[in-house]
Amino acid sequence: MMKIGVGLGLLLWAWHYAMLSAWTASVICMLIASRQILAFFTPTLSISTRYAVTAAYYLLFTGVLWQTWAGSVSLLPWISAINATYAYFYLKGVRLRAQVMLSTGLWLLNAMVFDSIGGVVMNAASLGISLWTIVRLKRAATAL
Repeated sequence: MMKIGVGLGLLLWAWHYAMLSAWTASVICMLIASRQILAFFTPTLSISTRYAVTAAYYLLFTGVLWQTWAGSVSLLPWISAINATYAYFYLKGVRLRAQVMLSTGLWLLNAMVFDSIGGVVMNAASLGISLWTIVRLKRAATAL
């Protein structure tokens, strides 16, 4: 359920970045929203289907990058989207959270470039939550 909520929240972030004229970030947020919802069903997909869906998202993200290029800052949401797609479709547990933290860090940098106070606060909070989750998962694993 959380992935669906995140997906819907990303539509608001797409609007936010559109208002800042950060078009790569805006359009990639819309694609990420669909990816988040699809990631909910990923465990039920065959590996060949998962590969095909991953490749399709990579192509879509790259097409968006090409169409909305505004300089090197456009690479931040693109790299983040590619990285997180891999993480959500293929990883679990601590490895998933660590990869997502990398993507969140890139979104944090993107928010700083566009002077998005809300983006900075949200991504900083997300990094903290991810770190806390990793600590909890590691503690639970050592308690077994």
